[in-house]
Amino acid sequence: MLVKPIFFAIAAVGGALASVNSEQAVADIHELTRKTEIAKRSLEDYNGGIPGAFRIARSVYNAHTSAETARKSIGNSDPLADDDSGRTLDAYNKFYPVLLDTLQVAKAKAPEFKKTGLSYAAQGMMANLYNEKTDFETVMHGRLSNNHSRMVQPSTDKVDKAFKDTLAALKN
Repeated sequence: MLVKPIFFAIAAVGGALASVNSEQAVADIHELTRKTEIAKRSLEDYNGGIPGAFRIARSVYNAHTSAETARKSIGNSDPLADDDSGRTLDAYNKFYPVLLDTLQVAKAKAPEFKKTGLSYAAQGMMANLYNEKTDFETVMHGRLSNNHSRMVQPSTDKVDKAFKDTLAALKN
């Protein structure tokens, strides 16, 4: 019966590919964390004016691009096994506090953006990032095991609230 060995070989290769996909997703989440830290620093360094706003725009754009890449990596993987879900959740748990801190800094800088007339542009950048965050979380929840999806929900709820608070602070 040649069918059984072929079936097992296909199953083994499929499992290995899923693991590789999850490793890429984890690496992409780590890169997203790094890019978000850079965005946070550019926000912290902002003291008003157009040149500083350009640095912020570039760093937020880079974080947004990293979020898209991470979302696509997760989306291109099969539903994750428990171990892969755990590694992905661990990476997200390292990322989301950095994102929360970044959003707090953006919220605190809202008066400076308003004073320089840039709050509308800042609000647009944050709204785009919020939309990507929502897409990222939807894909992530679809790939994580049910248990890990439930475990990440409180974190995603905190991030959602922080985004809404930041967007409200940036409104004119």
